[in-house]
Amino acid sequence: MDRRFAALALVALLVCTALPAHAQDAKCVAAEKDLPNNPDIAAFKACAGTKPITTECCRKLLPFAQLYDCLKDPKYKAAADQFLAGATTVDEAQTQCLS
Repeated sequence: MDRRFAALALVALLVCTALPAHAQDAKCVAAEKDLPNNPDIAAFKACAGTKPITTECCRKLLPFAQLYDCLKDPKYKAAADQFLAGATTVDEAQTQCLS
């Protein structure tokens, strides 16, 4: 009986820790699809070409702060860098907007 309880507790723990990661991944997948067509992101790209990136330009990213963790995934960071090509990079935007 104790083994079953321990196994059930372990499964419950694994499910509980996986759910937030799954929810974040769902946000990242949706963002990858939607953000390239978002006018606020396009406006950021347009103003980020001027160096240094201004505070006003960085503010255009505030509505997307909940997606910041998506950039830890190399796949999403590469997609963002590809979108921003010619204007800035994710690393440059992070350095200038978060410092």
